[in-house]
Amino acid sequence: MQSSTAYQTSKNLAVLVVGEPKVGKTRLMMAFPDPFVLDLDKNLSSAVSINPNKKFWFAQVDDVPEGQRYDKIEKELKEAIASPDVKTICIDGVTQLAACVKQSIIAGLEKAGLGAKLRQDVLEPQIRLTDYDTLGSRFLRIVALTRASGKMVVWTSHQKVDKDEITGANRYRIHMPGNLADNLGGYFTDVWAMTATPQPGGKTKFEIRTKPTGYHVSLGCSIPLDPSIDITDKTPDQIWGILGPKLQPATSTPKP
Repeated sequence: MQSSTAYQTSKNLAVLVVGEPKVGKTRLMMAFPDPFVLDLDKNLSSAVSINPNKKFWFAQVDDVPEGQRYDKIEKELKEAIASPDVKTICIDGVTQLAACVKQSIIAGLEKAGLGAKLRQDVLEPQIRLTDYDTLGSRFLRIVALTRASGKMVVWTSHQKVDKDEITGANRYRIHMPGNLADNLGGYFTDVWAMTATPQPGGKTKFEIRTKPTGYHVSLGCSIPLDPSIDITDKTPDQIWGILGPKLQPATSTPKP
């Protein structure tokens, strides 16, 4: 047991970025310094093309069988965390990470001869409801691994819309199965959203949202950022020029 004087607050920023496809989530992620990107959504090329001189590291997992991807994810993340060159740990994105976790559970059941525990009423093998606790615990192990790194953490996630059966109102949730669709944001210091709004003349306005909008999962910001930050036509380095001076005091990571 330790007294309150020994308690150390965590200084590493951990941001979950939510939004629809093609709204700039990966571009925002690439703005952070010296990122390692676990490229699960395969959207990295568009962000790199905007700023081709950006220094980064990356890993992909589609070169191994589906049931082995979770193990490769852990291996790649541990290597990136151990590297002194990597300042930001990025996962792009949450939905595909959940799919890799699910496939690892399926592969484990099949290898143990427990295929009968899988759902048989679907075209492809699926876990049963009782296995979603296992999915959640393995998923949160990845969250804990990245958060414990002491580096900045940025994850991206799509969101989905459900209608509330009682009120009929739209309810916005993270696009993944299980209870984490509602409470994943609680495991991060910040939850931001990216939006893309059509403008006259065919242009699109890209914004970072840090405060609740009514159209996203619950948003929150641990540092004093504006509720809306316009990053239209900005490269990742230019975005960091806006964010870095405000984010830096909240982290232990030096400026790139």
